[in-house]
Amino acid sequence: MMVVGARFRALAGARAALRAIRTSIGVAAGDVGVRPLGGTSYEAPVDDFVLAGRFEDADVPRVIGFVHAHGGRVIERRNDTQRSPATTGSPRRPAALSR
Repeated sequence: MMVVGARFRALAGARAALRAIRTSIGVAAGDVGVRPLGGTSYEAPVDDFVLAGRFEDADVPRVIGFVHAHGGRVIERRNDTQRSPATTGSPRRPAALSR
């Protein structure tokens, strides 16, 4: 699986790309969505939007094609690796070595 994130200047473009992805690629509703792009200037209105989702590796080129066709720019593309609880956080030392 790959995570793809794209930035759009217009909500209409982001929604059009989302519709194209949902109708053309078998992706679960919870695996892709559109949201306002946050920022630190809270008094300024939101003017950018992000489309992000998890996709099968083979579908990524089509997803990127839809993003570009609707005026978006890919800002993130990476492997979606699931970490087990044992591999996250700081490493623990065995009890015998922690004295």
